[in-house]
Amino acid sequence: MSDLREERIESPWGEPSDVLRIGRMGRTRIVFLPRHGRGHAIPPSEINYRANIDVMKRAGVTDLVSLSACGSYKAELYPGLFVLVDQFVDRTSGRASSFFGRGCVAHVSVAHPVGPALQGLIAEAATAEGLPFVRGGTLVTARVNDADASRVEAILATYRPIDPVARGADYRKEGWTTFDPKAPAYRPNQAEIDRMRANWPG
Repeated sequence: MSDLREERIESPWGEPSDVLRIGRMGRTRIVFLPRHGRGHAIPPSEINYRANIDVMKRAGVTDLVSLSACGSYKAELYPGLFVLVDQFVDRTSGRASSFFGRGCVAHVSVAHPVGPALQGLIAEAATAEGLPFVRGGTLVTARVNDADASRVEAILATYRPIDPVARGADYRKEGWTTFDPKAPAYRPNQAEIDRMRANWPG
């Protein structure tokens, strides 16, 4: 990056992983934040994701690109291949997963966690650089260590075997790739209302 500088931004969510490194790549303004901190010293379970996202937003960031080095259960997804995912399965525990909570309740859809326009730009850049990649897939995150891979297999068996590419394709076949703002609002029928009332606690 050119015109590189560092900036520390405070967040009401606590300390971010590191200072922001701000610069330019060509005509594009870039803000970089190492989520594991300088020297890769912060383990995944201790990363303050909310503070990291908040300070990026305060720095003017509009699009986030995150890299993960991980393995695959498919031989064709070999080391060095980039998978531009469009879905996530989170089986972690013990870390804050929302900006909302007591005093501020909100319902935010995560049906489409990845912006297709940004994904398209990354695919174009990878093509221009000759980098191998596949577009579409599911990133599965589980809280295990390297010696406990059997737990990952148990998770996959419980929540049905996951093919990182096919799962994304399944979602797309089911119509999860587009949002129609003109679609009629969902209205439950009387039978559904009665069922919900019967099962409502208290």
